[in-house]
Amino acid sequence: MVELENTQKFILDATAGYRMMWFDKQQVNTIYVDNRPECNPDVVADFTHLVTFADNTFKLIVWDPPHEIRYPTDPNCSFIHDFGFLKPETWQSDLRRGFRELWRVLKPMGVLIFKWNTKSKKVKDILRLFPVKPLFGQVTKGSAGRRKHESKTYWFCFMKILEERSETTMSDIIKESKKGVKPHLLIVQQIIDKKKGGEKQN
Repeated sequence: MVELENTQKFILDATAGYRMMWFDKQQVNTIYVDNRPECNPDVVADFTHLVTFADNTFKLIVWDPPHEIRYPTDPNCSFIHDFGFLKPETWQSDLRRGFRELWRVLKPMGVLIFKWNTKSKKVKDILRLFPVKPLFGQVTKGSAGRRKHESKTYWFCFMKILEERSETTMSDIIKESKKGVKPHLLIVQQIIDKKKGGEKQN
């Protein structure tokens, strides 16, 4: 596992490729990841399996997965070479797993930027795979084109906003259940303790 706690690496490009979107291709705060060694990433890994990184590691994640859902008919195809492809039989599960894995390594209140081109699949078919809705999105200027069915490039912004939870965490429940305490009794006891505390203040 890569130790980043004492470094300035708080940005992750999970599908860096040849870093074409970057103004600074050696940005000092960024870890560049790709599953193709020939792209010369900082870490060779697939976006669906980022075991290299601990939970809640990055403040900002950029995710620009391959938009082509097909096997290349031409092994020398420059587009596939530059951007990669998703397998027709696994593209849905790959994107689902990818989102979950990126959400895991994203810090609370962190931001995930997701890019998708509609050449193979419509945006609605992609967003329904994710358990979280984006805050907002935008079509890249000039990408809509004049033709009705021309593909478009979309950018979406997700934020890991955590809801308030009960003070009794799953970790607490597991620990207490090992001691023989039933989970629902632990939560009930917490409610009773809170009520007693409020009565004392009154």
